[in-house]
Amino acid sequence: EQTNLEGSDSAASTAGAEPPESTPQPAETPVETAPEAASAELGTIFIEVANGSGGDLPLDSDVILHGYDGMEEIYTQTISLPENGLAVFEEVPMPPGRVYLATAEFDGLAYGSNLIQVDESTTEGLLGITVFDATTDTSVLSIERLHIFFEFLGPDTIQVIELVLLANNSATTVTSEDDSPVV
Repeated sequence: EQTNLEGSDSAASTAGAEPPESTPQPAETPVETAPEAASAELGTIFIEVANGSGGDLPLDSDVILHGYDGMEEIYTQTISLPENGLAVFEEVPMPPGRVYLATAEFDGLAYGSNLIQVDESTTEGLLGITVFDATTDTSVLSIERLHIFFEFLGPDTIQVIELVLLANNSATTVTSEDDSPVV
């Protein structure tokens, strides 16, 4: 039995992690629309959720596992995040080529995981989602780089494009109070 943890940033911290003694049951039945997946091997995907701000985990949040064949979403399954922050999805179809990723919401913001791509030897995988506490304090933002592009469109016309790269110098996600742009 081999494990494919390709693309996982958090594989080192939980590679030997055991599933919790009482694995939460899926909140909904997995949705599988590809007929060839019925003959695929089944496996387990672990999703580690951490708060990068050091705050509490979003225990009232659902963790959603998404499976894609090509650009088409083929599989979804949802479970509630357990107290230990490790969501375990069991009996997940593992057809070669399928890509899995996970999402979770925290403080009204959506966060995504890294990706894993299934190959012939994949029987389990580990995905990580890091959430952050939200703030509306824009003072934590700074301009990291500014690029100015000049395009000469004609003898009397110049197009000027500015590209501003911002840096978030905190362990929070900057958001607006009223869904307006942050900057």
